Amino acid sequence: MQRSTPTYLTAGFILIATAGCTEFQQLLTDLAVPTTLRVPARVTDLGGIGGENRFAWSINNAGVVVGYAQDEDGNLRATRWTEATGMVMLPDSGGQQSRAFDINNNGVICGVTLTDDGTVEATVWFPDGEVRALPHLAQGSSEANAINDLGQIAGGSDDENGDRLAVMWEADESLVLIGTLGGARSAANDINNRSEVVGASQTTDGAETHAFRWTSEGGIVDLLTLGGDLSDALAIDELGRVAGRSNVEIGANRFATVWLTDGTILNLGATGGTGSQIFSINTRGEVVGSSSTASNGTKAFYGTIEAGIVQLPDLGSRSQNNARKINEDGVITGFVNNPDRQLRAVIWK
Repeated sequence: MQRSTPTYLTAGFILIATAGCTEFQQLLTDLAVPTTLRVPARVTDLGGIGGENRFAWSINNAGVVVGYAQDEDGNLRATRWTEATGMVMLPDSGGQQSRAFDINNNGVICGVTLTDDGTVEATVWFPDGEVRALPHLAQGSSEANAINDLGQIAGGSDDENGDRLAVMWEADESLVLIGTLGGARSAANDINNRSEVVGASQTTDGAETHAFRWTSEGGIVDLLTLGGDLSDALAIDELGRVAGRSNVEIGANRFATVWLTDGTILNLGATGGTGSQIFSINTRGEVVGSSSTASNGTKAFYGTIEAGIVQLPDLGSRSQNNARKINEDGVITGFVNNPDRQLRAVIWK
């Protein structure tokens, strides 16, 4: 596939991405991408299930939050939170521990379970309480990282050599191998409702790691970097814009990065530290993630592809704060330290 040379720009320039078809061009025109930042003023602790540390990983458009938390015995258990129920443990999938990573707008949740033999197994929780493990490439571990509204799941599965490879599970749970950019390993981190999968892969000989986009029609495509040797695609919106992290020099720290559909690559910078990453992007061009600090901590941030990024409110400690997902209404979920350095699942809105 031919690719034009990417243009590298910093935040603050007004850019219009060219979508791949007329309907998405119209959708992009209709969406008013904020050019000023409207930082959520309130952070809310979502509670827990008996243990100290809790992690909110994803939120759907209905405001349902999933993640994982320590129970009374200190084991990590997959959780689901709503305003009506508070945080509850997901049904036991038979393993010692579990983690939920994503939820779609139909209420289907994906994540992982640690089995009794130590294998990490890609797992799906359905609204009716059913829990199922997904098929493997081989006998190793697997992970289900993201699910779209079609029921397709992006993640990774170990091959017969023990190398993790990016895969997609169709709604019928058939397994599609995405492959690599020439190296031995890859991972799929997100999928949108256009069935576009994004992630990161080793390049030939494992010399570099680059972000990729995959479709069933076009295969796996290198999204390149900001000029360095490392990039990682962590999220994709419904318009096909990709977000994650990349470095500008070989061996340097990575910064919050957005790949527009016209080949432009944006560096959104950091909020005071030497590195940053975007974990989620919505169709309004709003992004959330985390940025390093001078004291080796992390700050959760909110921003837009037009106006850059700013720090989110916290619970009184900035040592480890992460914003993981923003839904289409602008509600953000993640986890932050409280003053006692305990991790708390939160939402900002």
